[in-house]
Amino acid sequence: MRRLLVILFVMSFGEREKAGVAKVGADDPRTCAGQKPRTLNMLLHVKDAVLSNVIASSGSMRPAELLETYFLAYPERRRALHELSRHEASGRSKNPGVLRLSAEHDSYEDWFERALQANHPAVISDLVSDWKAFKEWIKEDGKLDPKGLIARCGGQHLVDVVSTSTGVRSKTQLGVFLEEWGSQSGYLKDWHYRLDGAGEAAPTPKWFRDDWLNEYLVHVGVTDYHFIYLGPKSSRTLLHADVLNTYSWSVNVCGRKRWLLLPPEQTHLLYDEWGEETARDFFTRHEARHDARRFPNLRLAKPLEVIQLPGEAIFVPAGWFHTVENLDDEVLSVNCNWLNACNLRWALARIQRDAAMEVRATAAGGSKGKGKGEGQQLVQGRGAISAISFAKMLKFKAKQLQGLCGDIREHDVSAISRRAKMKLDASTIIEVAHGIAQSELLSECHDIASRAEKIARAVINK
Repeated sequence: MRRLLVILFVMSFGEREKAGVAKVGADDPRTCAGQKPRTLNMLLHVKDAVLSNVIASSGSMRPAELLETYFLAYPERRRALHELSRHEASGRSKNPGVLRLSAEHDSYEDWFERALQANHPAVISDLVSDWKAFKEWIKEDGKLDPKGLIARCGGQHLVDVVSTSTGVRSKTQLGVFLEEWGSQSGYLKDWHYRLDGAGEAAPTPKWFRDDWLNEYLVHVGVTDYHFIYLGPKSSRTLLHADVLNTYSWSVNVCGRKRWLLLPPEQTHLLYDEWGEETARDFFTRHEARHDARRFPNLRLAKPLEVIQLPGEAIFVPAGWFHTVENLDDEVLSVNCNWLNACNLRWALARIQRDAAMEVRATAAGGSKGKGKGEGQQLVQGRGAISAISFAKMLKFKAKQLQGLCGDIREHDVSAISRRAKMKLDASTIIEVAHGIAQSELLSECHDIASRAEKIARAVINK
């Protein structure tokens, strides 16, 4: 009986595929934009669609059994899915590699079109050569200057330090951590250096200033999403995609980092056999290989690799899972997560997915709030942005556009006219706010989103 019900489901799912409304992927913004997905991606995410819609009602069935049931209804797609997955896993046809750009020789328009709008990773040189951090925090030989950092920033600030041996996170004073630097194995993470008065030495690079998230957070006086990381050789950050599908940028003040970045169309390869958890690392590392049975498709993932040098900035796009490893004895980086018109759809998709997970967990008998994802709690420690705060951010930006008539102030927009930029921002707010207002899962945000949409439409009509 259970198998018959699942067959009926996948057959109805097949009809929805023909109508162009099949699920593309958990965080793919095209589901918000209402665009018809390509057949290739539709097939690649059959597993995601079956898992997300069937496991809730047939929790005892394993994914292999679910897929077998699907192929009973559509036998001709078994080989097609296999071949297309192999083709996409190569990552070569769609992702030629990480872009290399120079702020001196390439224009903002190049960056905007080839990286930001294309959602493609890039390493950028000559972007932060004027930072005081290179003189105030670093010695002439390029090594970290702990005493200089304490003198400039103060040593009393509490910071998070993660043990590189146990992974345990603890609080300590910045001065204590730096005085013991070289004799301990801790990895300083998520230091809100700007809130502690060190922001002047490392301001936001000009190509990254179109930042709606941090502008809103500072406006409401909650927190910001600018961090400093400082770790020894081999310290690393495990496989993850950034919270709320934000963009991130990272600048190495000293030392080198090794990045592995996975295109979003390969995300399905990271999930375990139940389709619930993602791997903690890529199959490229020895310690990840013993999980081959638990993560049967992990070995097919083909991440892009790049070595980031001191003074270089890296742009990590929305929805790209990645790992980061410090390659030198001292690696200090300045990092930021951010949102703007180009990745709002990604953020909305994440918020909707996390809200659905919370509802499903509650329906399954979990306590209220169980399963709450990162999209519902973006900033930890000094504040948070919820789905409601996300809607308020849209309203804040819409009002700003209305009051400033699209004035984007110090952003270097080059050939992108102010009017075109204002229209892009306002039209994206309209689309995303409308998506929130139409979502049953985000009912608490409907009024705020509707007001944001109304204001943005007024901007368009000016």
